[in-house]
Amino acid sequence: MIGYLFPGQGADFTQLLLDSVAQSQQIKERFESSEPLLGYSIIKTMQKDPKAFLEKTTLIQPALYILSCALYDALKVDEKPAVFAGLSLGEYAALYAGGWISYQEGLHVVHARALAMEKSSITKKGAMAALLGCTRAEIQSTVSDFSKFGSDIWIANHNAQKQIVVAGRKAVLEATKPVFIHRGVKKFIYLDVEGAFHTPYMASSEPALAQALEKISLNESKNTFISNVTGKKVPFAIDIKSMLKKQLTSTVEWVESMETMSILCDSIVAIDPSKVLSRLAKNTGCGIKTIDTFASIGT
Repeated sequence: MIGYLFPGQGADFTQLLLDSVAQSQQIKERFESSEPLLGYSIIKTMQKDPKAFLEKTTLIQPALYILSCALYDALKVDEKPAVFAGLSLGEYAALYAGGWISYQEGLHVVHARALAMEKSSITKKGAMAALLGCTRAEIQSTVSDFSKFGSDIWIANHNAQKQIVVAGRKAVLEATKPVFIHRGVKKFIYLDVEGAFHTPYMASSEPALAQALEKISLNESKNTFISNVTGKKVPFAIDIKSMLKKQLTSTVEWVESMETMSILCDSIVAIDPSKVLSRLAKNTGCGIKTIDTFASIGT
């Protein structure tokens, strides 16, 4: 069985997005068709200021969803059952690709989710940083040490065996940085995002996301969906919505997701021209072969 992965926010996709639009008429048309719902042109906004675009939740999230869906469609995959997973935002493209939701339904929810997360980020100002070189247990030890004194810091993503993302109040992350480095972290890299995603700071986003999800119907599918929240397959479509809501404030269990996929799949297609997911898959220790799909896009 084949597994399909879809990327999340955090990596610099701006040039790749522009290149994809320039190289593929199909992708360009997909972006243009989104303008009535979004109320702006993704292409024009991105061309005006790529750096600002990358950091703006309400801009980059719909753009990445649209691109991911277009890339998947360009592959023209067969109808055999497959396994689908997405990193954070990527779950929505995974749900579209696997047949659980329509493209328009996914875009509607992603847009609502991005607006809600941006509002939460204004109310609870936070930041995220990727830590390389230490295990989850080692990072958790330091997080727990600071949390004992009421500091707002949590593990947001378990991306690879020695790549952990922490999130919380920016001042707390700055205070913990020298401690993490002293305790073995080799790199401490702030992510280009507006808030502390996948932490309690996003709790105020849940009602708006729940309202958006109520307006769509999830289809049953012959495919398998792996949730970020548990790292396990979700047996029934009816349970997917609750997982999507929990994902806002829960740690992304990407390592466990990849371990689940390694049991179910013979190979993986990473719908990810930046190759971030390909590198993470190799770093999980699951021995999964990944395939970059950028060269497969039709023009």
